[in-house]
Amino acid sequence: MATPDEIRTVIDTYVERFSAGDAAGWAALFSTDATHEDPVGTEANVGRDAIQGFYERSVEMFGSLAVARTGEVVVAGNEAAVTLEAFAGSGAGRVHMPHIIDTIRVDDDGLIEQLRAYWQFDSVVPAPEEPGRS
Repeated sequence: MATPDEIRTVIDTYVERFSAGDAAGWAALFSTDATHEDPVGTEANVGRDAIQGFYERSVEMFGSLAVARTGEVVVAGNEAAVTLEAFAGSGAGRVHMPHIIDTIRVDDDGLIEQLRAYWQFDSVVPAPEEPGRS
């Protein structure tokens, strides 16, 4: 079983790769038969290829994506919960998802075997002005 520190590292790497636009590296954090439900209530992406496809389609739709942790990673056994915020797009079309809760379960190899992202479409808002831009 992965240790709490290993699980936290997986989540931090998830955030880094997602925000860096590294679709293949991000998807490699998932087991080959993982499930990814984003947001909860939509059809799950099943398997690493489908999960990478979700990311690539999201980039095609928005142009850029970034997530950031907004709180601590809480680990219990092989599961964790983390609060995040996300940004998508650029310029006047840039949007912000300020409240996301991801629940993650990892397998014995420390790969994500299930991820469920809790957020609501009606919580997506125009993004605040990017620092340094006017």
